[in-house]
Amino acid sequence: MKKYEETREHPLTTDEHVLARGKMLLGTAVRRQLWFMFLDGDDIQLPLLMPTDVPRSPDNANPADLARFIRGIVDTADAATIIVALERRGSDEVTDDDRAWFRLVREACAMIELQHRGPLLCHTRGVRWVAAEDLS
Repeated sequence: MKKYEETREHPLTTDEHVLARGKMLLGTAVRRQLWFMFLDGDDIQLPLLMPTDVPRSPDNANPADLARFIRGIVDTADAATIIVALERRGSDEVTDDDRAWFRLVREACAMIELQHRGPLLCHTRGVRWVAAEDLS
């Protein structure tokens, strides 16, 4: 396991870097969580990794509420960008519930004009990049 000081030497400038860091930090799925990683203006990961337990689907979740939550953390951490990952047991196939979570995060970030990277899906066998075509 890398120490934070070592990760500062490796900015996450590409999607491949983001995926590799997600694999290193998340491994395989244990339970259903939404993860937020925070980057500074130089794409260096900040020493804050936040998991949040979530239900299967965001059904009645309000993007404005999530936007306020994210904004509070981003402002406190002085972050410029977030990386989002959804952890859940099961296959690496993107489900409708996964898409709903990723849409909710995208809407919330748009409301506060925050750049976000990913998304990543952490499943039973590992972590994968979720491409734009997986979200439609």
